[in-house]
Amino acid sequence: MDSIQVTGIRAFGYVGLLPEEQVLGQWFEVDLTVWFDLAKAGESDRIEDTYDYRSAITAVQQLIKAEKFALIEKLAGRSPP
Repeated sequence: MDSIQVTGIRAFGYVGLLPEEQVLGQWFEVDLTVWFDLAKAGESDRIEDTYDYRSAITAVQQLIKAEKFALIEKLAGRSPP
């Protein structure tokens, strides 16, 4: 398996135990690794043959924006929609 690594995905969200964190929110920065077979894309050079990581970036940002958690571990373990 190959991997695509995307670093520095930023989004504003509401995660934390303190009431202020749940109300005021804060910025989060996420590094993402997606495991995928990239052999076909490596040969064809076509976007259709690879994993379009733009959708993964959007999913991570939406998850951070839309969900509230007390623990960052809960956020980290949550799969994007």
